[in-house]
Amino acid sequence: MSEQGELSGLADEEAYSACSDPDPSTKDFLMQQTMLRVKDPKKSLDFYTRILGMTLLQKYDFPSMKFSLYFLAYEDKNDIPKDNNERIAWTFSRKATVELTHNWGTENDEKQAYHNGNSDPRGFGHIGIAVPDVNKACKRFEELGVKFVKKPDDGKMKGLAFIQDPDGYWIEILNPNHMSRFRYRRDDVGAPNARAVVARVTSVLAATPERHGRRRGGGGVVLLQRSYRCSINISWLFWLQGVNISERYYMVECVNLSLKQKSLSMIPPQRPLQCY
Repeated sequence: MSEQGELSGLADEEAYSACSDPDPSTKDFLMQQTMLRVKDPKKSLDFYTRILGMTLLQKYDFPSMKFSLYFLAYEDKNDIPKDNNERIAWTFSRKATVELTHNWGTENDEKQAYHNGNSDPRGFGHIGIAVPDVNKACKRFEELGVKFVKKPDDGKMKGLAFIQDPDGYWIEILNPNHMSRFRYRRDDVGAPNARAVVARVTSVLAATPERHGRRRGGGGVVLLQRSYRCSINISWLFWLQGVNISERYYMVECVNLSLKQKSLSMIPPQRPLQCY
């Protein structure tokens, strides 16, 4: 039985190649709604309006099927059309609305609860709310008694928070201007040249490459069991392929996705290497 290799996600090149250009017929499509089932609409409507600041755009009742729908979004209530037919069309043309679905009677059932998707079997994860200041928003949430999954200073991803609505659904609280730190901390080294990629390798790897190698190549080069990939931008990918034991050179494969060209370089490190 062959050993299973180290798990990894798609490389950037794989992800982009798996995508297709949108068909022209989808030009006017938009992401319109996310539906969440709620136990008690009074609690949920209070949370999404008073706590999160959304506006109730429209309410629909279906007596024969005993459920109601509530559409909320970040819209000015003064923009809601007065005419009912216009209001319906307007509501369903808003971007990124939340559709709360209430099945009548669940609020009175003590045993009834909805799965939020973040425990086994996992599925749905969360919705996200962009705010100007994560810390300020979370201070207010805390004062209002909102339940936190993660506060901004918790864990490795500083500056992000997760709160829960009355049904336990997770809501990410983020600042758009601070999101680049999370991707680039992992993938970006900040300069479009092959030398930059070696900064992704630890000093331990440089000192003891034989622990990580699968076979020796010519010139004392150890080829690594896994490649250390680094995205510089959308056009360039770099892979650390091996380490020269005697000279401490790094064998780097450079791939230009736009031109579909590859080159192999031997790059000496400029300074002792560390990696986070």
